[in-house]
Amino acid sequence: MGDLNQKKKEEKPRDIICMPFSIKVFRLYWFFPSAKDLLNPGKMFYIKFVLIAVYSSLVLVGSTLHLVKSIKDNSYNHAELDIGYIISMLAGYGLICSYITKVRFAVQLYLSLSDFSEFEKPYDFDETNKKFNRYAKYHYGYVETLVSSILLGSNIFRGDQCREDNEKRGLNEVCGLFTYTWMPFNIDFFPVKQLYLFQQLFGTHYVYMVADSPTAYLKTKFTSIARNYQQDTSYDAKLNNLCDELKLKIKQGDEIELLELLLNCKISGSLENHYFFRSSSMLMAKIQQNESKQVSQEVSVASSLEQKRFDELRKKPSE
Repeated sequence: MGDLNQKKKEEKPRDIICMPFSIKVFRLYWFFPSAKDLLNPGKMFYIKFVLIAVYSSLVLVGSTLHLVKSIKDNSYNHAELDIGYIISMLAGYGLICSYITKVRFAVQLYLSLSDFSEFEKPYDFDETNKKFNRYAKYHYGYVETLVSSILLGSNIFRGDQCREDNEKRGLNEVCGLFTYTWMPFNIDFFPVKQLYLFQQLFGTHYVYMVADSPTAYLKTKFTSIARNYQQDTSYDAKLNNLCDELKLKIKQGDEIELLELLLNCKISGSLENHYFFRSSSMLMAKIQQNESKQVSQEVSVASSLEQKRFDELRKKPSE
């Protein structure tokens, strides 16, 4: 039993082979455990996340203080921008924190999609993996362009207009920053303002890019799961419907035996048997075309494979 468990551990993938570009981007932003710490990220993973989250929070803090100050002074200068940035940053942090709390589940999901020790690799896995990996690159390029446009379209290049408004309205805004900001101490001098601007740009880029990662993750991963590893109640419903249709179609001769074989395969079909459903669908199409001889050959192959898999599942010792 110990040798069997050791063999299973050796067969487990050392790293994730599913969606490698997404994993690379996640790790680039310290958003995913390293290969050696996949199943046990450890405290340092979460500590690093907290530190980077605090470091990137200047936009949220500055906009909030600026909104409070403008309301207190009854000027309401660019309050709508403050509210917009506050909402977007809070939403970003909400998505990020929600993902971080479930990062172990995400790791297990990626590992399960990369592990073929118990069930063989789906016939279209490599093609699907390459396709989604390509989509992930397109998505990353799109989001990077969008975030860069937000950064370049901010107040950084509106310093002259800001200083003019200060003179006309008697304001004391710090010009040349990403957002309108107020701090209880002076930051409007070199190099403090430049360092503050760098932190604003870094924080905004980090939050917006990372906040989009859970969305991209959900889109790609659960689409892939639904495609290759579907095992919920809808799967059994489709299987039952298929068998009902076969029962109506097959009425004579050897084709009755075909029905019995397919019905006997229902049990293994409910145990994550993606191949059986595809094979049955193909057989259904051939039956409708009255290709009886070819059907018999297909049944022989499909049923033997399914019976073999089902026997292996029954022989596995319970853990």
